[in-house]
Amino acid sequence: MNIEAVCCFCGKSVLVKEAISLSVKVDIDAVEEQGFLCHRKCLKSKLDKRIANYLFIDL
Repeated sequence: MNIEAVCCFCGKSVLVKEAISLSVKVDIDAVEEQGFLCHRKCLKSKLDKRIANYLFIDL
């Protein structure tokens, strides 16, 4: 079964099994967090070039 979600950057469909999962906390000590899914290419396009990109070797 191909379950889809919405990419938090572009708003288009992304297959859950292919998506990058992001977890956001309001601060480092927060217990609550919110999760988001996105395309690899969308996250890569948002990261500064100085950020290590070992997740994107296959792009």
